[in-house]
Amino acid sequence: MTEIREPAHLNPKSDKGTGPLYQRSPRQPLRTHNLGHAVMLSNIRTFSLVALFTCCLLGLAAYLTFHLWQLDKDRAHAVLDPGAMERAILIQNRAEALVAADKYDEAIGMGDKAAAEQALDTYLRLRPHDAQALKERAYLYAYRGAYDEALATLRRAMITSPDWVPLYVDAAATAAVLGWISDALHYLDQAAALTSPTAVYRIYRKPAFRDVRRTEAGRTFEWTLAERAGEMPDDAEPMVTSP
Repeated sequence: MTEIREPAHLNPKSDKGTGPLYQRSPRQPLRTHNLGHAVMLSNIRTFSLVALFTCCLLGLAAYLTFHLWQLDKDRAHAVLDPGAMERAILIQNRAEALVAADKYDEAIGMGDKAAAEQALDTYLRLRPHDAQALKERAYLYAYRGAYDEALATLRRAMITSPDWVPLYVDAAATAAVLGWISDALHYLDQAAALTSPTAVYRIYRKPAFRDVRRTEAGRTFEWTLAERAGEMPDDAEPMVTSP
């Protein structure tokens, strides 16, 4: 009997098959392409972060280098020009003084004497020789009854502005309140030497100096000042001179 054999290209057991159904092909990795793409993206991200971090470091280094250079430049400029630092401090102090002066004016306008004292103290720390500010500080001292401090502050202002008559008038009134008759008359006499005796005489006749006028020294000063002013007090006791 003749054995019927199937063609080799249809026999699944045959290694010689050449049909497309049974043709062997090498195994292809299914995820090789996707994995490689992911690795590439990861590398790109890593590189980007490193580049960004490097740029930040370079920027920070440049910033610090510039400011250190500027600081060295300023120091060198200060060494070459010793007055530069002093001028810078004066400019800063002037700005702070203006702020303190504005706060003082605002506090006075609101009637807040405590805030006014604080602002004025700040201003005087920056401008210790401002006679107007010292006069205002003396007023605030006198307002709360600190007449000793008020008089001491007026004396400081006299050193700065020795020709300013209101300082001597205020000092005389403050000394009168303290009962320091000789000091009050001394300041009035200095005021009369800086201005007209008539103006000082009219000030002396005000109620602030009533107790001073009642003293013997006060009556003597009044008559002397009246003669210099060309006026005669109506209610003053006549001068009694010993034979």
